[in-house]
Amino acid sequence: MCGNLIVSKGSLYVYLFELNLRNLLYVINIMGYDHINDTGKGVIIKDFDNISKDYKMPPIDYIKEYFESKRGIGKKNLEWLASMDVYHQLAYLALNDYRLSYIVSNLNEKTPEAFCKKYDESYSDDFSSDAANIFECLFCYRFGYPFGYFKGISDYDGTIMFFCNAQYPPKTYNKKFGELTEAIFIKELREFFYELFKDDYYKTVELELCEEYIKE
Repeated sequence: MCGNLIVSKGSLYVYLFELNLRNLLYVINIMGYDHINDTGKGVIIKDFDNISKDYKMPPIDYIKEYFESKRGIGKKNLEWLASMDVYHQLAYLALNDYRLSYIVSNLNEKTPEAFCKKYDESYSDDFSSDAANIFECLFCYRFGYPFGYFKGISDYDGTIMFFCNAQYPPKTYNKKFGELTEAIFIKELREFFYELFKDDYYKTVELELCEEYIKE
């Protein structure tokens, strides 16, 4: 049945559940250490200020499906994406409704070009932490996974990470995710982040336990 339960030292928080003979990446969500919000195996992302100009973004219908699987499309006008490069598409998609509404409401002209200019002038320092929010959409599109099993985040202390946060047992069975092992996952992570950043660091990055901390 099951084995290799990984428990954090000094707490009752159970991090990972791994099946014998299958190094799956499920997470048992038992909160026992109150400043850890989420956890799972993945990679820590270095600060970045740009994206490969050649990166292939998902089509509009896929992006819409992704947001509808979360909290809905909200204030985003997806038609604007056609007038943006990859960098600004990620910035635009990653913003929550509050921040996006604030930026757009202060534009003299409500156009994607004006948004890009304003973002570059006033918000580009936040790009790496913003863009992490959309990694799941890109990763699932690249490798054909269903939504809800992975998380990209910049936590309150500024650590940027992407990890598998699926809870065991999953609500529904998915063959693609059911065949995921650590070896497959790290191979895909290396491919994905190298394609996204064109940074050789990600060719050899290793899996580690990622912990998203929240501010109490």
